[in-house]
Amino acid sequence: MYFALVMSDTIGEIQGFDDEAELDEFAIERTSFTTEEQAERKAKGNTYGPSVVFALIADNLDQLQENNYKRPVAIYLRGERYDCVKRKPTKKCASLLTDAQKLTWFKKFRPQFDEWVEAPTQRMIAVVDKEALAMPAFIWLACAIDWLAGFWYGGSQGNVKQAYVGFISAYFPPKYDAIELYDSLRNGLVHSYTIKNKKYGLTHHEPENHFRSNENGTVVLNLEDLFQDWRLAKNAYFDAVENDPELLEKAFNQYCLEGFLNHIPVNYL
Repeated sequence: MYFALVMSDTIGEIQGFDDEAELDEFAIERTSFTTEEQAERKAKGNTYGPSVVFALIADNLDQLQENNYKRPVAIYLRGERYDCVKRKPTKKCASLLTDAQKLTWFKKFRPQFDEWVEAPTQRMIAVVDKEALAMPAFIWLACAIDWLAGFWYGGSQGNVKQAYVGFISAYFPPKYDAIELYDSLRNGLVHSYTIKNKKYGLTHHEPENHFRSNENGTVVLNLEDLFQDWRLAKNAYFDAVENDPELLEKAFNQYCLEGFLNHIPVNYL
């Protein structure tokens, strides 16, 4: 459902709409500010300017009032609409290309992803020194799951956990606890450089200990094994994208929304 949050001399006015077109018409009308209107307001001693309208998406009004709504889909000012991050540009972007064109894009994107994500992981793992790059490689893999999950989900902003857990559940071996990987490994390493609740113990070059646990229930993750499972999941997902139009559209939507790192030539002055 769409809500229009009107900010003006009447602070906090909220209108609800089932249809985005109705919201659009309402918001443009409320934010229009002609010369005649300006003169009329001034004559009445009303110095307030035109309304500003934030177009929001929420499941219900209670959720909106609790400030748990998603970001604005648009902001309306002086009778014009300015699209924001949660507008649906991904759908619009995807609709500009045919399925064949999206597939052509993906076949170029896949080796690009491998170059920028998989290859650096292999180089880190190849370092003989056990302590030098093992931890950065674990952090890199935790983030690499995030990147894949975003493409699989089709735009994970605001739904990072659902995307992360969903991707692991869909493509990783069932021995992995998707929620624990998200909460303990991913959030622990990325946000605090630790393992939350001591769920996992991390090691390197010890394949015989991968997924062994101690008396406290701590599960050992061996870097090389985690990388291989990630690599198999990545390839299985990418293979599926090439044969599933729905997955292809989601991947392209994420690319439209977020982009992806690549070489950009720069000419310096």
